[in-house]
Amino acid sequence: MLKSKKNVVGVELDTGFIRAVELKNVRGTASIEAAGQIAVTEKAVQSGVVQQPEVLVNALQKLWHTANFQSRQVVLAVFNHNVLLRFINYRKIKKDKLKQAILWQLDSYLPLSSKEMVVDVAVLGENQAEEKYEVMLVAAKKTQLVSNITPFFQSKLITQAVDVVPLALLRLLSPAQRKGTIVMLDLALGLNSLVAAVDGLPRLATIIPHSLQQYLQQLDLSLISNQVSPHILKQEERDALSGWCKAVKGELESAIDYFLAQQRLTKVDKLYLSGYGARMQGIRKFLQKEIGMPVETIRPAAKLTTKNKELQLMVNNPEFAVSTGLAMYGWKG
Repeated sequence: MLKSKKNVVGVELDTGFIRAVELKNVRGTASIEAAGQIAVTEKAVQSGVVQQPEVLVNALQKLWHTANFQSRQVVLAVFNHNVLLRFINYRKIKKDKLKQAILWQLDSYLPLSSKEMVVDVAVLGENQAEEKYEVMLVAAKKTQLVSNITPFFQSKLITQAVDVVPLALLRLLSPAQRKGTIVMLDLALGLNSLVAAVDGLPRLATIIPHSLQQYLQQLDLSLISNQVSPHILKQEERDALSGWCKAVKGELESAIDYFLAQQRLTKVDKLYLSGYGARMQGIRKFLQKEIGMPVETIRPAAKLTTKNKELQLMVNNPEFAVSTGLAMYGWKG
């Protein structure tokens, strides 16, 4: 792919926050131009879907001003219970006819009517033994897609592309990190996303229950205040959050077991954590001990350059993983 000559901004709509990262092309290398986040009411985005567009319009305009974003080209992410990723094997035909052939058979792959969905198809590889293509099918509900894009249109921002969270996460990995069997878990404040890959190719993508938002609400902590910082939680609050850690661990183990059985594999080489939940004190060590594999927290700015060290420190926080991955998608063209 040709790299974009224009700056592009990756934007994540999390429960309670909008996060964004702008990349520019500096002699063929992605460089961080600007980044920022802004708090919004928790009801503005629920389960990955915009519920209060007017709140987001005001927040986006303020964020563009305070973070000093230069570009109005944006890449968004969607991923919720109505966004489907299917990995299928399809008989070999001419590649220029493959997408149309699959689209004709959409209703056999989707639980909802194809008329209600926006669909894309990508060839991941070829199964030489069975003479079939390995195909990824991505489908999102039209009404929810329109709901998420509308605030950007009303803010006079141009939606360059819409991606899915699991694929945005995979772009953060270096070639060395992509080798083998890996799992990435994004512990957002809203929806938790998991993607499992073999040698860089996605094989499973799913939602993991037990959002951090739910547990913080039980503790009567606001997502839009400094109370949510893992560095200042009281001991009893950290103890209460251990319930969230255990719940996430249980769902993660179930997803990994399913993935390994489906792919006829014996183990996962490494787990990568991202999202605000990855900052919760003790979560990395807890998962590493309980599931018995190396666990690493993603540093989103690791593959990027910048002259601004403060920006690099900000973007290296794991909650900027999705927005950075989205910006990388737009930057690569």
